[in-house]
Formats: sequence, structure tokens, C-alpha cells
Amino acid sequence: MLRNREIVADLDSRFLNEKRRIRIYLPKGYDGQKRYPVLYMHDGQNIVRRAEASHRSWKVTKALKRMGKEVIVVGVDCVQPRNRDYYPYQIENAISMKGMESTSKEYLSFLIDEVKPYVDGNFKTLPEREHSYLAGSSLGGCITAYCAMTRPGVFSVYGVFSPALSMMKDLFRKDFEKYGTDMQGTYFVSVGSMEHKQFKDRPMMRDLFRRDYEMYTALLEGCGANLAKKKYYVGGEHTESHWAKQFYDFIKVLP
Repeated sequence: MLRNREIVADLDSRFLNEKRRIRIYLPKGYDGQKRYPVLYMHDGQNIVRRAEASHRSWKVTKALKRMGKEVIVVGVDCVQPRNRDYYPYQIENAISMKGMESTSKEYLSFLIDEVKPYVDGNFKTLPEREHSYLAGSSLGGCITAYCAMTRPGVFSVYGVFSPALSMMKDLFRKDFEKYGTDMQGTYFVSVGSMEHKQFKDRPMMRDLFRRDYEMYTALLEGCGANLAKKKYYVGGEHTESHWAKQFYDFIKVLP
């Protein structure tokens, strides 16, 4: 279904046992002949449309057009609570969210084994790893980082915006030491200096995103991964409008 330059599809997932919505955005010059690389993004309903909570969006198609980058963008909508899909450990290990079942491994299987084949089968894509990219923010950054670590060989560029890795306590770092010996691909990692602004009533969040950014970039550098860009954005907040500004730097990392 075509709606406002947006192709919407509801896919039945055998991994998640439910329908999930994806949104496909084609480059302006798409004519069904030329093939294009594909950028997959979490929180798909926020990457072009305004998020319900913040009333802001990433404006990814506008940014790609301005930068002259022709890429098919696939946004995978999140479900509520989104922690189910993006938090890759048993929920009782998190700072909050106790009692919630994690479906992140099933979510990655849905993304890699169902969404990607659907997109490659129905659109003129360049399906190879070197032309497939993945990006997300906050918990979407967590699942992006986890995918790079546990499902290598699928994507070649990873955009990890404001990853909330501390919510996993020490579990992610321990897994990285086990699995992160050959971190294939190119990495863009970012954080803003004012990301705690929205969490004034939660003191534990004040330095969480900065610490996670420093921890993750150190892990990548320590294993010799290709960290093409790491950036600490002065004044950057934990919102779609600020990730939209950072997205321009991410585009420069794309081949």
C-alpha cells in the first residue's frame, strides 16, 4: 500500500507469532531497474513520521536526499513495550522492566530471515552484505550493537546512536569479550552531552549514555573494529530531532 511516499507492509512472522509492520522508502529515482543498497532501521514509525511521544522524527528521507545518497530505507515498527524486542537479555537482569519476556533473538530472526528476504524479493536491492546497513538509537542502538556481535555477516555498516547498554548491567560487555573477537563491518557511534535532560527524576540516568558510549567505543577499538566515526555531540539530547542532526554524519559513513 502506497501512502505519502511510504510503502507499508504487514508481515506475518513465524518467529514472533504475530504481524509486524514495516515501512519501505524508495529513492526518488527508483524505476524498478537499477538496484540500490538498503538501510534497515528500528523504531520505523519514527524515522520519517513524527513519534507519538516526542512529536519529532529522524527525517531520514529528507537527509538522504539533501546528501545525494540513493538508498532504500526500511523501517521496522516497534511494538509496545519496545523493550521486548530491543533488550537482548532476560528482562529480570535489567534496571527496570522486571517480569517482561525478552523476544530480541526472535526479533533479529524476524529482521534477518523474514524482513530482509521480503525486501530483497520485492524490490530492486543490492542484497549482499556490503550493501546492507543497520541503525537504531537508545535501545534500538543496543539491539544494533547486539546484532553486530551475534549475527555477523549480514550487515556491513552499523549506526549505533545513544546506546543504553548499561540497562544490561555487565552482560553486554561479558558477551562482547566472548563473541566480539571479529567485529566485521564499519561502525558509527554517537552520544549527546545533554541526553540526561529528559530524565531529571532519575539520577541514575545522568551519565548513563556517556558511559555507555565510552564503554562501547573502547570495546570496538580494543578488538580492532573499523570505528569509522565516534562523536560526542555537545548539546545533543535523547530525542529524534537530535538523532536527525547526527544522521547526516552517519550518511557520510555509508559507502
